[in-house]
Amino acid sequence: MFLGLTQSFIGSLVSSLGHGFDIGTEWPADPLTLLDLLFKGSLEPLHRILTIFVGIAYVALGVVGYRYRGRNKIVAVLSLTAIVFLVSTAITGRFVLLALGGEIANPYASLVFSINNLFAFITILSVACLIEVIRIQNGSTTTLNEKNITAIISRGAGAWGVIASVFGAFLLGYAKTANSVPNIPFLGLSFGEDIVSIVFRSHQVFGALAILLTIIAFIISSRRNLWINIAAFSAIMQPAIAILLYYRYIENPWAPGPLLSIHLLLAHILAAGTLTVYISRFLYFKYLIKT
Repeated sequence: MFLGLTQSFIGSLVSSLGHGFDIGTEWPADPLTLLDLLFKGSLEPLHRILTIFVGIAYVALGVVGYRYRGRNKIVAVLSLTAIVFLVSTAITGRFVLLALGGEIANPYASLVFSINNLFAFITILSVACLIEVIRIQNGSTTTLNEKNITAIISRGAGAWGVIASVFGAFLLGYAKTANSVPNIPFLGLSFGEDIVSIVFRSHQVFGALAILLTIIAFIISSRRNLWINIAAFSAIMQPAIAILLYYRYIENPWAPGPLLSIHLLLAHILAAGTLTVYISRFLYFKYLIKT
């Protein structure tokens, strides 16, 4: 999971610093070219190289996980899901390059960013759930002792968090491909008429719902397990990061800076943390996962 979050963070850092098109539409690119650009300070080669290592690690995790609980189909399914969506993330990453190169027009270019973001998140979530399932079987987690209402609220927080993240990735795609952002007030009751304004305001509403529900889940939690703790930390940090990022985008839509990477990382942590609480419990009680 740490590798997946790191890969996602580096990928967003590439975009936030304006390095995403350093190699053009060429993919995966010549190794010497990658190394040359890496030594010159570009993070795009690092993102591509890291994807390879993450892929190897996830395949190894799948093999070990399956052998560790060979008769447990849930472990095998979660491992396979992580691998499939990691590959899907890499493939859609190629389409992101085509969108940046102008070979895919908006709104489809922006939609590519959303799909890529969603696939990256599902990869991270699959590994998080796999880790929690194994912890449950080893009796080293308190997730199962959590109240049902906490799990239900966590599910809502995670769901809205995923939707907000997908909408946010659409906005990123628009800013990168159009190299501009509409003049939309940060606060307002109007959703606007154009698609970007609607997506922006919806992103705010869904993100606020995710943050509010996460904090509620944390407050009423009886066990304060790992996942709800990291989700709550993300929820507390997001509002300030979002406000600062908004003004950075106004100044420089192509390269708003590291705040974008932090914002995306926290969004994935919030959604993965809350959904893992719910999904791990669901898998246990639905499929009778036993220690």
